[in-house]
Amino acid sequence: MTEDVVSEPALTLADLPKGRSALISRISSCAEDHESERRLLEIGFEEGKTVVVMHRGLLGDPLGVRVDRQMIAIRRREAGLVVVTPLEV
Repeated sequence: MTEDVVSEPALTLADLPKGRSALISRISSCAEDHESERRLLEIGFEEGKTVVVMHRGLLGDPLGVRVDRQMIAIRRREAGLVVVTPLEV
């Protein structure tokens, strides 16, 4: 007997509600955006770290994000490359 596994669609940091904690699952590799991927890794967006969206700009850009204990401002486009798994509240 097998169970049907329903997988939820991938959630990115850009879509994470303000104040909600999540774990970074991976940085999405986009062929035309290797520079943004490299930058995110350099500033601390690593698989397994905890992230929280602390602030959104007036039109949704930029985002103020806490990665572990560090505050970082990133563009919404960059946040869309960070795939996250929300933590239970």
